[in-house]
Amino acid sequence: TTKIALFEKKDTLFSPIKFKITHDFFNKRRYLLTHPWKFGTNYRLTIDSAAIKSIYNVYSKKFKQDFKTQEEEYYGKIILNLKNVTGPTIVQLLGDEKEEKIIQSKRVTKDGLVTFEFLEPRKYLIKVVFDRNNNGKWDTGNLKKKIQPEEVMYYLSVVKVRSNWENKPDWTLPAQQPSVKKIVDEEVEAQKLKDKLKKKKSTKAF
Repeated sequence: TTKIALFEKKDTLFSPIKFKITHDFFNKRRYLLTHPWKFGTNYRLTIDSAAIKSIYNVYSKKFKQDFKTQEEEYYGKIILNLKNVTGPTIVQLLGDEKEEKIIQSKRVTKDGLVTFEFLEPRKYLIKVVFDRNNNGKWDTGNLKKKIQPEEVMYYLSVVKVRSNWENKPDWTLPAQQPSVKKIVDEEVEAQKLKDKLKKKKSTKAF
């Protein structure tokens, strides 16, 4: 860490500031650099050469990156009202892509509000893991011990976040997981219906 430095721009000068580096819980090859970031502020990250060595004894090159944080109004928020929680549960906010990248994760044990803050304006998915052993992660199970994988469940609507806006979905967890994973994007479905009616009207006029 002595080879890594973070700076904050004040007026025209970059001044060194304190930070922390931790392992990413979901990816041990990735590290997170944390700091009480300020909105709309310029920063600089520098990493000296040979700060990182791969398993193949390849050393990293010198790195410098300037970046600026967004203004607070840029971000949105999801406040999920989660009901019928019957035990340790992990609530995951996922990206709306095939990879379903985990954006944020929260652990709960009872009904209540689950808040995801400082979200980019885009579409998200929400997933829960029924964490039977309460270890904070999804377990695949054990065939020899006849232990089933921990159950997961998806909120069956795409959640859209806009800048400076709060989305407040309600989700009552059903007693049994739906047999088919079918997540609906209401915006896309509405456009499909609109196009269908337009096409039907055009055909009728012809």
